[in-house]
Amino acid sequence: MSSLSFRNFSASDRMLYIEQIISSLKEGGWFITFEYFPQMKKELMQYFDIVSVKWVLLNFPPALVYICRKKASTQVKQSDYIHSSIDVKSISRVSTER
Repeated sequence: MSSLSFRNFSASDRMLYIEQIISSLKEGGWFITFEYFPQMKKELMQYFDIVSVKWVLLNFPPALVYICRKKASTQVKQSDYIHSSIDVKSISRVSTER
């Protein structure tokens, strides 16, 4: 489960976080995240099969929850992105289903 506000980060940092999340998941592993405005679906679909997208209206403010599974062939090339020194594992919890 991740509560990172992905849109608050630069595109290169978002890719770094997604790269680290993907590398920590086994094939078919689960990743759950939420956001308050529907902006990340297109990016998430590049790397995950989106199993469910639901609004949680009882949350304040209402949140959009994505339940995703790692695609079988998902790999992100580290050399394609500029890396920051932030370790996403220290600021986010990732469901790894190991």
